[in-house]
Amino acid sequence: MRGPSSYRIPLTVQCVLPALLLIWTLPLPESPQWLVSKGRLEAARSNLRRLRRCNEQRVDEELRDMELSEGHNPDLHVSFWKIFSKKHLQRTLTAGSFYSLNQVSGIILSTTYSTVFLSEIGIGDPFTLTVIASCCTLAGTIAAPFMLDRAGRRPVALAGLSILFVIDLAAGGLAFNKGNRHSAIAIAALSFVFNFVWASSFSPLSTLLPSEMATPKLRHHTMAYTIACAQTTAVITTLVVPQLTAADAANLGPKTYLVFAGCMAGILVFAYFFIPETKGRKFVEIDAMYDANIPAWKWRQYWSSLEKATGSSSQGSNASIATS
Repeated sequence: MRGPSSYRIPLTVQCVLPALLLIWTLPLPESPQWLVSKGRLEAARSNLRRLRRCNEQRVDEELRDMELSEGHNPDLHVSFWKIFSKKHLQRTLTAGSFYSLNQVSGIILSTTYSTVFLSEIGIGDPFTLTVIASCCTLAGTIAAPFMLDRAGRRPVALAGLSILFVIDLAAGGLAFNKGNRHSAIAIAALSFVFNFVWASSFSPLSTLLPSEMATPKLRHHTMAYTIACAQTTAVITTLVVPQLTAADAANLGPKTYLVFAGCMAGILVFAYFFIPETKGRKFVEIDAMYDANIPAWKWRQYWSSLEKATGSSSQGSNASIATS
């Protein structure tokens, strides 16, 4: 296709999805937590009924927890710098670091640069490789919500990061077999698997966890900080990677995967010690866990032992801790 249509048609097609998303957004209910923060309790209760579809008692319990969470954070206008206070520093650094580290997982090699590497050695044409890589990313994005809701945040994080580390290591090792077509095909396959795993674990978690870890009154400040960190890291990565891969620079080519394997090893250790399990937690519960200085890897065991000791339900146990 030649002429203006070569860019007009793709741009027009790309406008369809945002338009559909805009339409789908209109019927979404407002956040009950935000409504509680504005004192609109009846509207919050109504939206909770729509979202939870459970009995009235459960709705009232969750609404009380939201009110309690607001009571723990009474200031309507808090300073941005409060995210760096002693009480919130761990959450802030964890959120910002995890979002930023997403940029040094090796995803830039498995998207932009894998097409370049493989095209140079004759493994498929660039368009086909880009389509396959995009389809793998899309499949991972679709699978992510189901995986995170069923398995939980921490298990998906640790499993996903471990797989990404192994892929980086394997792809980097195969790159030493320069000129070997089978090795090139294996690198291509690994890059596609990388895209799926990244899109179903690291990518969604890097945006989801910061919003769940932050205390409600500081969530917008925390997210602003984490996005700034991520964009800064993205700029650095974009500038550095060409210097590592280019023939007239470091000339590492696909061996650059090994650099990211080293990064992933550090990220995996970081995730084990600092990424908590937030699945099914209310904001007041997360606040209580951080206030109690429970190590991230002990969150599940802590609650389980508490429930056994008290003999009460999870809802009751959590509420009692949160109000203590």
